[in-house]
Amino acid sequence: MMTLATDVQDKLRRFVSGLVSADDLSDWLDANAQQIHDCGDANVRQLTDLTLSLLEDVFQGQRSLEEAQRVLQEKAPISVSR
Repeated sequence: MMTLATDVQDKLRRFVSGLVSADDLSDWLDANAQQIHDCGDANVRQLTDLTLSLLEDVFQGQRSLEEAQRVLQEKAPISVSR
């Protein structure tokens, strides 16, 4: 069974790789918001907060999808092979 941290990292890895859309990632984060909030893992919270902020920028046209993916790839503790 995946832990929440592993599940979050997997979703972000798939987003950065272009396998998950910004809408789908946002929907998944919204659906799991309470679990993320309750988990008590500061790293997971920080990573999801950054992701939500980047997605909001994309949705509002303030940042390109590629830029958001690049920022997450640089900031997130995830290994992504392209």
